[in-house]
Amino acid sequence: MAGCIITAGILFTGFRQFRLGNKEASQVCMRARVVAQGVTLAFVMTSLYIQDKQKKLGIQPFML
Repeated sequence: MAGCIITAGILFTGFRQFRLGNKEASQVCMRARVVAQGVTLAFVMTSLYIQDKQKKLGIQPFML
């Protein structure tokens, strides 16, 4: 959930910079957004992998 919020924050900051005419900062934000999306996806995939392994071993997955 935190990854989605961070990604959205970066996205909106990039849009704001674009509207203000600061195209360089907007471009930096868009690149940061791609990195944030990649990190978020990596965490989600890792979490799913760990949950699958726990299920196969008969371990109750920890849920918040």
